[in-house]
Amino acid sequence: GSVGTRLYEMTWIDRTGRVTALDSSWTFRHSLSNGNLGWSLSPDGRRLAIGLNTNSGDDIWIKELPTGPLSRLTFDSTSEERPRWTPDGKSVTYIVDGLASLRQRPADGTGKEQVLVNTPNLVLLEGAWSADSEWLILRVGGNGPTKLRNILAFRPGVDSAPQELLASAQADESAPALSPDGKWLAYASDETGRNEVYVRPFPNVDDGKWQVSTNGGQAPLWAHSGRELFYVDSARNMMMAPIPVAGPSQMGARVKLFALGNDVLLSSNEWYTPFDISPDDKRFLMSRLVSAPATQVRSFVLVENWFEEVKAKVGSK
Repeated sequence: GSVGTRLYEMTWIDRTGRVTALDSSWTFRHSLSNGNLGWSLSPDGRRLAIGLNTNSGDDIWIKELPTGPLSRLTFDSTSEERPRWTPDGKSVTYIVDGLASLRQRPADGTGKEQVLVNTPNLVLLEGAWSADSEWLILRVGGNGPTKLRNILAFRPGVDSAPQELLASAQADESAPALSPDGKWLAYASDETGRNEVYVRPFPNVDDGKWQVSTNGGQAPLWAHSGRELFYVDSARNMMMAPIPVAGPSQMGARVKLFALGNDVLLSSNEWYTPFDISPDDKRFLMSRLVSAPATQVRSFVLVENWFEEVKAKVGSK
């Protein structure tokens, strides 16, 4: 037996941990394909791009906030996942399950799908534009012989192919997050044996390296101000590291904002940041478990002495 597909709701969680439902009338099923959950707030905070599972499969949908309509953006039979908004708020990028490319489509559903970049022989699992729309920051790997995750960068119209930024042969580098001013790249790496959050200069990543988290860390996210970096530690605490104008070399003391409830969606090992923050940097948009619908719950039936019952019915046949 099984308990069917779980239902979730979107919630705002402020810096004190206070939880408020985004739209109490809306529950949904997250994308099912390979754990590729994901959602993204538009730059103006008025729309949400999210990967959802419906009877038609996994697709990207656009939700007008807070209680507006939900419209479908992708329609083909392949699973589309992990949406990100373009800096101008007009289009949404996403990956297609099993394909080595990053796609983009206008958020209003008009026009055709555009292929932004291909990663031959590499499974592309995440991609987003820099704030100036000059760079695409990509994350590949998690499949193939080594299964190592690497971070790449690509400038459309400039580069002929994506270039490796962080590609250790001994560790995973994942969850890339570029600062709003484009100067700093935050990411997670398990080079110490567990995931921690680090910051490097961008695009010259070998010019420095600073460890941000001290008790395990994952899911880095920059504040829109660029002066704070958020992440979740190994105890499921939302942490904030102050990043001054001078950069992470002058990083301030890490501050615990709140503890994530057990119903808040966040795996123990995330390769992608499954939450976003409001344009004023005061609230986090996170997913919370509601329940498994009663109509989808299946019973587990135990039949004892089944062989004896069969033997009694078939006799010596």
